[in-house]
Parts: sequence; structure tokens; C-alpha cells
Amino acid sequence: QCGRSVFALGLAAWLLWDRLDEETRLLVQGVVEYFEELFCEDAPRNGTYYDTQCEENGWTSQGLAIGPFLFPEHPRAAVWEAGYRRWAANTAVLSADRRRDRSRYTVTTLHPDFTTENHAFVHPDYLNAALCLRGPIAILSMGTGRPVAEEILVHDEETYHRVLTPW
Repeated sequence: QCGRSVFALGLAAWLLWDRLDEETRLLVQGVVEYFEELFCEDAPRNGTYYDTQCEENGWTSQGLAIGPFLFPEHPRAAVWEAGYRRWAANTAVLSADRRRDRSRYTVTTLHPDFTTENHAFVHPDYLNAALCLRGPIAILSMGTGRPVAEEILVHDEETYHRVLTPW
């Protein structure tokens, strides 16, 4: 779950940047760069039954998203951006998505009815994982005046209306 922590650290630094001393800025940058390089070019994880990877892919995309926002001039910012978008797109994926576009969707994380399971049971925390873990990226996008990447919103409407509202 370290992606969530990296995002929170980066978001706090972004909000307080003008008040941070140079050493703290460099420490934040070191943490963010380490996480980015650990996962940005790695492949999202596959899993639907018993242990969905929706949650893991979502929190990894969240951690990867902070780098390009916090350090847009970094030489690897474009690579980091591509990484967080790939992980975000592969957070809420149906097998039909994967059949339709294998270049974009490389895993399957949801059942055909947009539900998911983790630890062999269905639980609201996992049903809303894609929305809750990618949502902060959308909020950061809006807060920085950037458009919300379409990869952040994959199947959010369907999950909300077909799964969470009835639940």
C-alpha cells in the first residue's frame, strides 16, 4: 500500500512546497523518484477471482501519479505520466475490455457485473477501490488545472450506478 503513502507525502509537499526547506524538498523528491522508478515501467497485476488486483493497481497508480504533478520538469516526468496512466487504466478492467483493446488493457480485475472480490469474499471496500484510489488523482488534476485523464475514470460510472448504489 505504499503508493497511497507516497501520494499523501507528495500531496502534502505540493501544498506546502513554498514553506519547505531545501533539504526536505530533496528528501521528498528522493522518495517520489524511488517509487516512480520502482513501478512506472512495471506491468500492472492481473487478478479477478479470490484476490482482485483492482486495489493494488489502484494504489500503485495513485503513488505513480504524484511524480509528474510535483516534478513536471523532471527528465522522466513523461515516463512517470505514462506509467500512472497505464496502472490507472488497468485498475478496473473487464475481460471484455481486454479482448477489445489488448494494447491498453493488459489485465482483468473485475467480474462482468463490475463487482470484485478479495480474500474470497465481496466487500464494499473492494467494490469501491477503483473509485476511491483513483479519485484523489482526479482531485489533484482539478486542483492543478490539468484535465482529468480518461484512464482515471475507466468504469467509474458503471461501478457507481450498477454496484455501489444498489449495495
